[in-house]
Amino acid sequence: MGDTQLSAKEAADILGKSTRYIQKKIQAGTLSATRAAGRKYTIDRSEFFRVFPHANTEGTTTNEQREMVANHESSEVIALLKSQNDFLRSQLDIANEEKSKLMSALENTQKLLEAPKFRRRKLFGIL
Repeated sequence: MGDTQLSAKEAADILGKSTRYIQKKIQAGTLSATRAAGRKYTIDRSEFFRVFPHANTEGTTTNEQREMVANHESSEVIALLKSQNDFLRSQLDIANEEKSKLMSALENTQKLLEAPKFRRRKLFGIL
């Protein structure tokens, strides 16, 4: 089959499952596929790896298929890590801003505590 398409049998072989398993996934709507001539399913590789990102390639016959899975998983992992990194940076910026505000409040409080006490003058000996 083409570089971008898998047959149900090829998909099943990659997963180490039966062709019927793949057909059930298609019929359930979990895996998108089209019908080719002879009523056989064809599955886009990107769709297959979206549904089965950690597909086992031990049963495959070509290094190209193994490489494709590794590249797909690597790009997903990289994208996920970049997303997490961006989120953590924003959280760090928020935490640093809060820390600055708290330090400023602490410094102001410390100045108030260390300031000399104001003595009231007694007014007619009452206060």
